[in-house]
Amino acid sequence: MAALGRGMARTVPADQPRALPAALPPVGAVVHVTYLAVFADPADPMTVALRHIVPALLHEPGRFRVTVYAWSNVLEPFLDRLRGMGATCHVVTAARPTELVEAIEALAVQDPPAVLISDMNNAVPTAVFARRLAPVSSTEIQGAV
Repeated sequence: MAALGRGMARTVPADQPRALPAALPPVGAVVHVTYLAVFADPADPMTVALRHIVPALLHEPGRFRVTVYAWSNVLEPFLDRLRGMGATCHVVTAARPTELVEAIEALAVQDPPAVLISDMNNAVPTAVFARRLAPVSSTEIQGAV
């Protein structure tokens, strides 16, 4: 179990280049918010936060850009609704949690977030946060909030 934890939380070695932000964008610049969604199905109460955060962030064009990485409990028409609002949505699939974390990291390197939010505080989001993919991270925003 300890080996799994170390593997999940490992970071990219210092000698490998990373295209990730070292700090938040300057004042007035568009802030890229990325949401880790274990739950992306409006029938599930855990989706309440995602259902409200995306429209709120995209209400005023030019302030925020939203990307959603969804896995596990995903309803594609719900993601299509978020896409219609201007969000970029990815359904991430993998056979093992470590592969899921690596797939999310690969997407984040291609399009670095400034803020990283998760709807749960379990193994995958915790491992993603440990990799420091964004200068600001929120460990969980659960549906009961």
